[in-house]
Amino acid sequence: PTLSEEQQRFATLLKAEFERDGIHLPDAERDHVCQLQSHVVQLETLFQENITNSRKYFDVEAAWVEDIIPRHALEAHVPQSGAPGKLTLSTDAQISNTLARYSPN
Repeated sequence: PTLSEEQQRFATLLKAEFERDGIHLPDAERDHVCQLQSHVVQLETLFQENITNSRKYFDVEAAWVEDIIPRHALEAHVPQSGAPGKLTLSTDAQISNTLARYSPN
């Protein structure tokens, strides 16, 4: 039977996946490949968690951002420096993306 183009592509991808998983290797080497892949997944997860959970703070003039994000919303999400006329902002995506999108500067 002749395979369709889609079936051929699927078979090629499946073969590549099996080879990547070490199907052609002796058991000991295949186990080592699995351990390496597991370690890579752990590192990828750690990297993603660091990117997602990393947070930096910086002070800005309150007047620069209060037209975009109301003060009460900012104060609910980030600690405040207490400096007069200043707001402490974080690099949280929720705040930084809003400022980047709606800021005229």
